[in-house]
Amino acid sequence: MKFTDELTLLLKARYPIIYINTIEEDRVEYIIRKYIKTSLNRSIYSWDFVDGYTNNPNNEGFAKRNPVQALELIERLAPQTPALVLLKDFNRFLTDVSISRK
Repeated sequence: MKFTDELTLLLKARYPIIYINTIEEDRVEYIIRKYIKTSLNRSIYSWDFVDGYTNNPNNEGFAKRNPVQALELIERLAPQTPALVLLKDFNRFLTDVSISRK
């Protein structure tokens, strides 16, 4: 099964978390962004620890060096508006109780 087909299946099944382990982060993000924009019509948010949220002018740099704030932005997203959030290297923060309990 192609990556985009599998991604579509997981998103349509409403999986709340999709974990992708890769050394080709930029390539995977490019494929996801391209596919989401052309096929699924969803908003895309991208977060990493150093830069915070990027590629979204309303939230540029928000939650920089703050993974709890990154989750708070996700909580504020309107439930009726479909969105995909890329949290890069977020697995490193899951052992923090303030993150895992959020």
